[in-house]
Amino acid sequence: MRFVFAVILSIMLTGVAQAADPITGNWVSQDGKGVVTIAPCGNALCGHISRFTEKGRIEGPATDSHNPNPALRSRSLIGVQVLSGFVADGNEWRGSLYYPFGGKTYRAFISRNPDNSLKVRGCWYFICRTVKWPAAEGVR
Repeated sequence: MRFVFAVILSIMLTGVAQAADPITGNWVSQDGKGVVTIAPCGNALCGHISRFTEKGRIEGPATDSHNPNPALRSRSLIGVQVLSGFVADGNEWRGSLYYPFGGKTYRAFISRNPDNSLKVRGCWYFICRTVKWPAAEGVR
């Protein structure tokens, strides 16, 4: 009986160890110019540009000028949803990443690095690019 209990407990703990770490909060984009806030939206997680940093001086208008939808090109980048539909999948989150400076949307995967930053990987077919997003605490 103890053996059966030990096996069940180890299976349960193994499942917990494989759960994706939480990614909600405020994160600085890889270029250091903007802060992305990740929060629940429906049954998934989404992220939007919540503010620019002091380093975030953008040349020209700070609008979504590369959006494939012409009706959205004049909207401010503040508030633009750049992460959508992120759901836990093993030890990472998967969803879509919109890159407003190119107007493209990519498959994306997010996980936590050992230093508590985020590892953000965007993929176009089999070509992927990985960047690091540090936490935004204390960033001006």
